[in-house]
Amino acid sequence: MKIEIWRTEAWCGMIMGWVPPEAIPYAFDAVSKECWHCDKKRESILNDQCRDVKILRIAAQTEKVRQEKLRAAAERFNLEKLAPSAADAAAPEPKKMPSQFHGYGPKPPPEEEDPDTLELKPRWSEKAYIEGAYAQTDAKKKFWGDGDQCFRINRWGRMKKDLNEKDLPPCGSAGSAIPHTDLRKNQAVFVVDSSGDGWSIARVQPELNVSMANEDGTRRDSIEKVTGVFLQVVIPTTYWEPHREWQDGPEPHEGISAHDLARQEDGYWSEGDFFAYEPQIPAVPVKRWRDPQGTEHTDQAPHLMHFSGGDRVV
Repeated sequence: MKIEIWRTEAWCGMIMGWVPPEAIPYAFDAVSKECWHCDKKRESILNDQCRDVKILRIAAQTEKVRQEKLRAAAERFNLEKLAPSAADAAAPEPKKMPSQFHGYGPKPPPEEEDPDTLELKPRWSEKAYIEGAYAQTDAKKKFWGDGDQCFRINRWGRMKKDLNEKDLPPCGSAGSAIPHTDLRKNQAVFVVDSSGDGWSIARVQPELNVSMANEDGTRRDSIEKVTGVFLQVVIPTTYWEPHREWQDGPEPHEGISAHDLARQEDGYWSEGDFFAYEPQIPAVPVKRWRDPQGTEHTDQAPHLMHFSGGDRVV
């Protein structure tokens, strides 16, 4: 469920009584980081979502209590068959005096809600939805050119050409800063997703060109990984391809084959049709920064340390 937060100044204005709630029709979406109009229907939708979460929590607590009662009854039944005295010893203790309510007698117990009588609000795909039924006949948007559409890739691959950070737009179409980095040809890069505006979120290890002098006066140049921490940056989708030799993460020493070079000269930059386009930087900057989370880049690379759920990482 998305999380929406009212702007700080608007919230303070409502608390102090300076501005009525009806005069602040904008909400901030903490997921997409956008501020948009919030009408009465939208407020009702948010309240319905909160109510549905409460109902699901009540149902889960009720099911937990029911399972505990069944387990206690089964244990008592087994004890009674073995020894009645043992069953009496395992009987629950009598309830203690309830806490007093401001000195005027016992505090009344909270009213328990029956989850069977509670009903969830209609979802967006149902006819009774507050904003109306979902229009199944509407034409679908085309993927290419639409920055709001995105699909997951989660594969290792290589860079087709050198990519310079200075050639990329520093800010997105909304004005927010977008992280980029310099990438070289054939560098191993893990691409997470691809959006319709031609941009992808990639994970890459920073590299450093190292030059060492030998005793005979010659120099040896090498490329070293400076850290095991991955950077998450934005790259043009057409600059990357999921090559079979890079599918496990490490970059092969021999590079791409002669067959791949011949195919590139014919205008086909990859075996897959979606990634076979010639590398080019999109004319329009990425619409918004996406921050996908996951450990797929380490799960698919045998030479990297794997992380599991619950691992403590410093």
